[in-house]
Amino acid sequence: MNKRLKAAIAGLAFVAGCEVGIALQLAKMIRDYALKEKALSEPLEVSEEEIVVS
Repeated sequence: MNKRLKAAIAGLAFVAGCEVGIALQLAKMIRDYALKEKALSEPLEVSEEEIVVS
């Protein structure tokens, strides 16, 4: 393998690694957003014992 081919393969591997990192961050952000939306859409159930009047 010559140096140009090795450099090209190394560059492609670097770009692929970056893409995987971006995809993982995006998946994490989507998961966090979905959890927040689910929490906001569910009604909050509070018993009378939990209510503190000051």
